[in-house]
Amino acid sequence: MQTLIVKPVNDFTSCLTKASTLKRVKPKLIIVDGLDEAREETTQKELLDTLAASFYQLHIPLIFIVASRPEYVIRQAFNREPLRSLTKGMALDEHYKSDEDIRVFLRLKFKEIKELHPLGKNLPNPWPSENDMKYLVLKSSGQFIFASTVIKYIDSPRHNPARRLKIVLGLSSPGKDTPFAQLDTLYDLILSSVNDISKVLDILALIFLQTGYDIYLTIDFIETLLNLESGDVLTALTDMHALIRIPSMENDDDQLHVYHASLQDFLMDKSRAGRFFLDAQAYHVALAHYLLCYVNNAFTSECKGDRLQAVLNGFIDHFLQISESDEIVCCLRNFSLTKFLRIDTFYATKWDAFFHHLQTQCSAVKPIRTYLSAFKTSLIHGFLPDTNNTRN
Repeated sequence: MQTLIVKPVNDFTSCLTKASTLKRVKPKLIIVDGLDEAREETTQKELLDTLAASFYQLHIPLIFIVASRPEYVIRQAFNREPLRSLTKGMALDEHYKSDEDIRVFLRLKFKEIKELHPLGKNLPNPWPSENDMKYLVLKSSGQFIFASTVIKYIDSPRHNPARRLKIVLGLSSPGKDTPFAQLDTLYDLILSSVNDISKVLDILALIFLQTGYDIYLTIDFIETLLNLESGDVLTALTDMHALIRIPSMENDDDQLHVYHASLQDFLMDKSRAGRFFLDAQAYHVALAHYLLCYVNNAFTSECKGDRLQAVLNGFIDHFLQISESDEIVCCLRNFSLTKFLRIDTFYATKWDAFFHHLQTQCSAVKPIRTYLSAFKTSLIHGFLPDTNNTRN
């Protein structure tokens, strides 16, 4: 920074001897793009330190724009003096209302493809359709990374753009083709930098697979549910700020939010995610266990209300996704029948689906036959009204 900017600029301004001339010099703009791509964190820090020092060394006004993923070292530098007082941050997330910008970008690029691609003249009109555009904008989740990756994939001169768009939209099998190779590489890079990837994947699985209790996915709730110690979530997600909006320690009641909708697509596809693959079936079993433990603790502390209701519903929804008999038996080991049946706010229709699933999937398994028998006995004793006579 000293050699590239500060010294040359000051050498130039030294020639402008008149103070009135210096006053007429308008601020110049310098953009530092992709600071996070500097491999060494020490390099990132040194550049920012030099940038801060240049404020006091330059003889003419300069404006710097630093564009970067919010990695830990970079966030720390901007949160400390002197950069904290000298700069203003802007998060280019969904609150920036970038959907319209992405729509404009996509329209322009698709127009260029139609005009410049070798097969552009063969494309239908209009192309793509308005529904296709809405889908691409939605999947972008306010981030240009997805949109730009899609355009690069579709614009390949060696392939048919219409066919490649269908692959992106999921309308045809890609075979060995990988439309999101660049995006996958970025995700792999970010996830590879995480120290405790197992814990991060547990948190992501909870966010992606939750059913109806998303409004309770605060840091405190996640730590309680996953049997973590206070501060574990923030520590585990230290290098995930580029992908997840993480509340500060002062606002741990705020929810975690994944910026990129395409991250779930990546992690749920074994061919793309590889070692980071989230096995939905395995996590449905794990989350059912976690929710059961949470409910048992809630009964002990006499905790009730909307959150408990949502957790109970979540347990049933996860349980209904479990397909293997052995896993169902394992999941039922911690299931306290009488406690659950005493919850008068738990809708009987949920129980209908729950026990129908048991009967159809694995009624031949002895532990489950015993379990169903106990359920019928409980019905007789009035723990839960017969669903045929239960009010809606």
